[in-house]
Amino acid sequence: MAANRVRHATMEARIPTAGNQWAAREFLGQSAALDQRVVITLKRFSLTPSTRFGASLRYIELPIELITHTVLHELANKCPNLTHMLLDFSTAMQLHDFSEMQAFPTKLKYMCICLSEVIFMEGFMRKIYNFINGLEILHLIDLQSEYVMQVEWEKSSIQELDVTATDLSTECLIDMLSRIPGLRFLSAGQLNGFNDSVLKAWAELGNARNLIALDLDSSDNLTDDALHKFLSRYGHQLWGLALSGMPHITDQLWQSVLPILTNAKILVMGTQERLGVNIHVDQLMDGIANNCPNLERLELRWDPENLRFSDKSQKAIDILRVKCIKLRCLSLSVSKRNYINPETLNSFEPLPAPLYRERKEDEAKE
Repeated sequence: MAANRVRHATMEARIPTAGNQWAAREFLGQSAALDQRVVITLKRFSLTPSTRFGASLRYIELPIELITHTVLHELANKCPNLTHMLLDFSTAMQLHDFSEMQAFPTKLKYMCICLSEVIFMEGFMRKIYNFINGLEILHLIDLQSEYVMQVEWEKSSIQELDVTATDLSTECLIDMLSRIPGLRFLSAGQLNGFNDSVLKAWAELGNARNLIALDLDSSDNLTDDALHKFLSRYGHQLWGLALSGMPHITDQLWQSVLPILTNAKILVMGTQERLGVNIHVDQLMDGIANNCPNLERLELRWDPENLRFSDKSQKAIDILRVKCIKLRCLSLSVSKRNYINPETLNSFEPLPAPLYRERKEDEAKE
């Protein structure tokens, strides 16, 4: 897992083996990635937060060798502005003793935990729950359903959750989503366990009332009927919706829910797989233009061979230009057999100033 660390634009500090030379120099970086392949004594590291990082440290990555109550105490006491942390347990055969742990960084907004396949994390997590009540994003690598269900989600303030391409079970997803009180963004694509039962339970329990963005890319076990029912209830509050990668979700479903998606800023639709039906672009564009005035990004991922235009297509594009004046990005799928002619994109030049002013005047009158 350590090989997959996120690279940061801020300055990084890596403690070398010749730590004495490094320790003699002042360091004011905001990010520290401590490589587990380097032998570091706890005594040497215990002096690091106060003497070299202090209040400037905002992000740190710790290997299993340094995840001890002593190190965590030092970070809690000497690094008051630490907001992002990665704890790598992936190579651990057993945990250190945390029975004496009385402190943990309390201002964390983001925490990534690389889980181990051979140790249980329940004891450690229970120790830190009271310190991370302000956590906004929890990133867990190597999730297992039984462990996820043990988390006290109802006590969390998590707003964003990404479980894309995991092996979480249907039971686990229902249990988790029904207990997270303030979820605003959910990415749950490529999940076999995410089916109609999950959407139904989530909608009935009402914990989707704060949702503003939903990404269900390639969730093939969801039916269009279940999606329609869910969006009929919560679609009006969504800023972003991605229902791509599903061959059975065509323009018919989108046409039926577009009148509900009045606040949408980002829409992603379509699949690159060849379909047995055609997608009528002019009708779809007309529906988007008349129902989504705040749209900023639109992605059409259908294979061009499935797109059908008519003599009304140009009119539909003109309506989209006039009514969706905030549109900044239009993404089209290009198959191996088709190439976009640049001349066909002339219609997407910036809206002329007179039309822009006319649109703003109409909005002011309303």
